[in-house]
Amino acid sequence: METLKRLKEIRKQKKISSDKLGELVGLSGSAIRNIEAGRRKIKLETLEKIAQALGVSVAELLSEPRKEKPKTVEDIAWEMVEMFLEKSGKKVDAKTKRKMYEFALLKLKQTEEDINEIIKLLGS
Repeated sequence: METLKRLKEIRKQKKISSDKLGELVGLSGSAIRNIEAGRRKIKLETLEKIAQALGVSVAELLSEPRKEKPKTVEDIAWEMVEMFLEKSGKKVDAKTKRKMYEFALLKLKQTEEDINEIIKLLGS
């Protein structure tokens, strides 16, 4: 059976550990990791169980990994806000969250401008 090119990617997207997935399909976590790495062959029956446990088709598991588009400064600013709120455990309303995003975006754009200025100076 072909190496499962997207298994690890899909499993992580679904926030399922290799140990948990193994438990769901009757394998060990190390067996799942070996399958993901292409070090272990897999029977069609097991492949179908894995697909079912992840809520995807077998074709999806066998497809090419998706290439991520480059993140924008705006994407990074939102991620920073989300990460801060998650780590701090703070709950804020949408208006406050938007202000946090705008502040993070401003700082990132200032940093980007500073880096571009340094590049110009180094190029001179």
